[in-house]
Amino acid sequence: MDLTIRTEEWTNGDLSWIAEWDRTYPGRSVTLDGDLFPPETFTDGLVRSGTVLGIVTATGLAGPYAAGAGDGRETPIGHLFHDRTVRPGTNHGAAVIWTGRVFAGNLPANAGLDAGARTALGARILYN
Repeated sequence: MDLTIRTEEWTNGDLSWIAEWDRTYPGRSVTLDGDLFPPETFTDGLVRSGTVLGIVTATGLAGPYAAGAGDGRETPIGHLFHDRTVRPGTNHGAAVIWTGRVFAGNLPANAGLDAGARTALGARILYN
Protein backbone atom coordinates (compact mmCIF):
# COMPACT_ATOMS: atom_id res chain seq x y z
CA MET A 1 0.00 0.00 0.00
CA ASP A 2 1.37 3.37 -1.04
CA LEU A 3 0.79 5.96 1.70
CA THR A 4 2.74 8.74 0.01
CA ILE A 5 1.08 12.12 0.44
CA ARG A 6 0.15 13.62 -2.91
CA THR A 7 -1.67 16.73 -4.00
CA GLU A 8 -4.17 16.23 -6.79
CA GLU A 9 -5.95 18.97 -8.64
CA TRP A 10 -9.52 18.26 -9.72
CA THR A 11 -10.85 20.19 -12.69
CA ASN A 12 -14.02 20.00 -14.72
CA GLY A 13 -12.24 20.13 -18.02
CA ASP A 14 -14.18 20.93 -21.17
CA LEU A 15 -17.80 19.95 -20.49
CA SER A 16 -19.13 21.38 -23.76
CA TRP A 17 -19.94 17.81 -24.88
CA ILE A 18 -22.82 17.63 -22.37
CA ALA A 19 -25.85 18.77 -24.34
CA GLU A 20 -28.51 18.50 -21.65
CA TRP A 21 -27.58 18.92 -18.00
CA ASP A 22 -30.91 17.94 -16.46
CA ARG A 23 -30.66 14.37 -17.80
CA THR A 24 -27.10 13.67 -16.65
CA TYR A 25 -27.93 12.89 -13.02
CA PRO A 26 -27.69 10.65 -11.21
CA GLY A 27 -24.26 9.71 -12.47
CA ARG A 28 -22.60 6.38 -11.81
CA SER A 29 -19.53 5.98 -9.60
CA VAL A 30 -16.64 3.89 -10.89
CA THR A 31 -13.07 3.15 -9.92
CA LEU A 32 -10.51 3.74 -12.68
CA ASP A 33 -7.59 1.32 -12.99
CA GLY A 34 -4.56 3.54 -13.64
CA ASP A 35 -2.75 0.70 -15.42
CA LEU A 36 -5.35 0.64 -18.21
CA PHE A 37 -4.70 4.18 -19.46
CA PRO A 38 -1.59 4.12 -21.69
CA PRO A 39 0.60 7.23 -21.36
CA GLU A 40 0.97 7.54 -25.15
CA THR A 41 -2.80 8.13 -25.39
CA PHE A 42 -3.42 9.86 -22.06
CA THR A 43 -0.57 12.37 -21.89
CA ASP A 44 0.57 13.18 -18.35
CA GLY A 45 -1.98 10.66 -17.06
CA LEU A 46 -4.85 13.02 -17.86
CA VAL A 47 -8.08 11.29 -18.88
CA ARG A 48 -10.32 13.90 -20.46
CA SER A 49 -13.94 14.50 -19.60
CA GLY A 50 -16.09 12.69 -22.17
CA THR A 51 -13.85 9.63 -22.56
CA VAL A 52 -15.87 6.45 -23.14
CA LEU A 53 -15.29 3.88 -20.38
CA GLY A 54 -15.84 0.15 -19.95
CA ILE A 55 -15.58 -2.18 -16.94
CA VAL A 56 -13.11 -5.07 -16.69
CA THR A 57 -15.26 -8.07 -15.80
CA ALA A 58 -12.64 -9.79 -13.63
CA THR A 59 -11.84 -6.76 -11.45
CA GLY A 60 -14.86 -4.46 -11.66
CA LEU A 61 -12.47 -1.58 -12.41
CA ALA A 62 -12.99 0.87 -15.27
CA GLY A 63 -10.69 1.60 -18.16
CA PRO A 64 -10.98 3.17 -21.59
CA TYR A 65 -13.54 1.50 -23.84
CA ALA A 66 -11.80 -0.73 -26.40
CA ALA A 67 -13.89 -2.52 -29.04
CA GLY A 68 -11.62 -5.57 -29.20
CA ALA A 69 -10.50 -5.71 -25.56
CA GLY A 70 -12.07 -9.08 -24.61
CA ASP A 71 -11.91 -8.24 -20.90
CA GLY A 72 -15.25 -6.46 -20.53
CA ARG A 73 -14.12 -3.03 -21.72
CA GLU A 74 -15.57 -3.84 -25.14
CA THR A 75 -18.96 -2.96 -23.62
CA PRO A 76 -19.15 0.79 -23.02
CA ILE A 77 -20.87 2.05 -19.86
CA GLY A 78 -20.82 5.82 -20.49
CA HIS A 79 -18.61 8.92 -20.54
CA LEU A 80 -16.21 10.13 -17.86
CA PHE A 81 -17.80 13.19 -16.24
CA HIS A 82 -14.77 15.26 -15.17
CA ASP A 83 -11.12 15.27 -16.20
CA ARG A 84 -9.20 12.82 -14.04
CA THR A 85 -5.47 12.31 -13.59
CA VAL A 86 -4.50 8.66 -13.23
CA ARG A 87 -1.23 6.99 -12.27
CA PRO A 88 -0.08 3.45 -13.07
CA GLY A 89 -0.41 1.10 -10.12
CA THR A 90 -3.20 3.09 -8.48
CA ASN A 91 -6.99 3.21 -8.60
CA HIS A 92 -8.97 6.43 -8.82
CA GLY A 93 -12.62 7.25 -8.08
CA ALA A 94 -14.59 8.91 -10.85
CA ALA A 95 -18.12 9.60 -12.08
CA VAL A 96 -19.66 8.44 -15.34
CA ILE A 97 -22.49 9.99 -17.33
CA TRP A 98 -24.53 7.05 -18.56
CA THR A 99 -27.73 8.80 -19.68
CA GLY A 100 -28.60 12.09 -21.39
CA ARG A 101 -27.70 14.02 -24.54
CA VAL A 102 -24.18 14.43 -25.86
CA PHE A 103 -22.68 16.66 -28.54
CA ALA A 104 -20.45 14.00 -30.12
CA GLY A 105 -18.44 16.62 -32.03
CA ASN A 106 -17.36 18.24 -28.75
CA LEU A 107 -15.89 15.05 -27.24
CA PRO A 108 -12.09 15.04 -26.84
CA ALA A 109 -10.03 13.66 -29.74
CA ASN A 110 -9.22 10.37 -27.98
CA ALA A 111 -12.67 9.87 -26.38
CA GLY A 112 -13.12 6.44 -27.99
CA LEU A 113 -16.63 6.99 -29.36
CA ASP A 114 -16.74 4.65 -32.35
CA ALA A 115 -19.79 3.26 -34.15
CA GLY A 116 -19.99 0.29 -31.75
CA ALA A 117 -19.94 2.46 -28.63
CA ARG A 118 -22.43 4.86 -30.13
CA THR A 119 -24.83 1.99 -30.90
CA ALA A 120 -24.37 0.32 -27.48
CA LEU A 121 -24.91 3.56 -25.57
CA GLY A 122 -27.66 4.77 -27.92
CA ALA A 123 -30.45 3.31 -25.78
CA ARG A 124 -29.56 5.73 -22.96
CA ILE A 125 -27.58 8.53 -24.62
CA LEU A 126 -28.77 10.63 -27.54
CA TYR A 127 -25.89 11.80 -29.71
CA ASN A 128 -26.24 15.08 -31.63
